[in-house]
Amino acid sequence: MNIKIILLLIILSVSFGGIIFCIKKYAPLVPYQNKSDVEIIKNIPYIDDTNPKHKLDVYIPKNKKNFPLVHFVHGGYWMSGDKNYYAFATGLYGNIGTTLAKNGIGVVVQNYRLAPETQIQGQIDDVLSGIDWTVENMSQYGGDTHKIYLMGHSAGGHIVTLLGTNKDLLKSKTLDSFVAGFIDLSGILDIPEMVQTHTDEFNQEISFPVFSAENEVQKKYSPTNYISSTLPHFLIIVGEHDFPLIKKQTAELIESLVQKPPYYILPGQSHIDIITQFGKTNDKITPLILDFIQ
Repeated sequence: MNIKIILLLIILSVSFGGIIFCIKKYAPLVPYQNKSDVEIIKNIPYIDDTNPKHKLDVYIPKNKKNFPLVHFVHGGYWMSGDKNYYAFATGLYGNIGTTLAKNGIGVVVQNYRLAPETQIQGQIDDVLSGIDWTVENMSQYGGDTHKIYLMGHSAGGHIVTLLGTNKDLLKSKTLDSFVAGFIDLSGILDIPEMVQTHTDEFNQEISFPVFSAENEVQKKYSPTNYISSTLPHFLIIVGEHDFPLIKKQTAELIESLVQKPPYYILPGQSHIDIITQFGKTNDKITPLILDFIQ
């Protein structure tokens, strides 16, 4: 058999195996693709250009008005990910939108530019532009734009937490009065410590292209740099089997605060598992978010 055909068959076999694994692992998500009571509008540009990273999707609970809003920022080491990531197999981020909308919350899921196209400041600028779109437009869909909750996972959790702790960022776009709270799902908090505890290879491929090799720049984009003894209205969630550094930094943050925010460690869940919880059987994360918002 021709070697090219053999290689192609191997690649197809591995890819198909990966798809089957994802579908089996996250099979409970699939029924939640029933969206009869959710209106979905996809690929809305929030910046007037042709960049696909400047688009977002909205999930609207049908026949409801003045509902609160969640603006979601995806993860992916600041270098990968997309609002449509694994949508064909699990729904993933769309499943977050669908699940929360079924519970009476409007959801915006945005893309943003990634490294190496742009560094962290460009990513923050994109997220701020996405939030600005939510403020300016979601009222026409029935949302209460004075009840916007920013939620992010992993790299997105880092960005959302930075927006919640460095007050100048939201104020720079006059968005601070519209944001009612922040939901951090497994976000990194201290960038210099991330650099110090990872390998040279990791830093060369991720840390430095995103944040630069300058310690002062890394500190500038660390939420811990802006936290004293209190936080604004925050909900913080990590997995029991999350990355050790995220668990460590989060626990140290909670310990340091005089007024402690709601903080949960989801039993048996990994860094990835917690973002796939939405709408599953025995979903542990959606009730926490609903309680925080409502």
